[in-house]
Amino acid sequence: MSIDARIAGVTIARDGVFLNLEPREPYGHAGQQRMEILNPPEPPTLLEVMVGECVWGSASQLMIGDTKFADRVGYTQLKLTSDKQRQDV
Repeated sequence: MSIDARIAGVTIARDGVFLNLEPREPYGHAGQQRMEILNPPEPPTLLEVMVGECVWGSASQLMIGDTKFADRVGYTQLKLTSDKQRQDV
């Protein structure tokens, strides 16, 4: 369940808020194409600043660079960490 992707966009829909992912490399695999944010910020459009960022992670967390920004909840869902919880690993 690893992730190695670039954030391609943010979808804000009636059924949730989603990060759309694409492979970082032309022939790579992102791991997931879309992940639901369970606790999006208010307003969710704040997530749009993340478009273009490269993310990676494991079955338990998602990182931007060396900073953890979300915990994975299941296969396709994320819970964003708060500013106080965000940490360099």
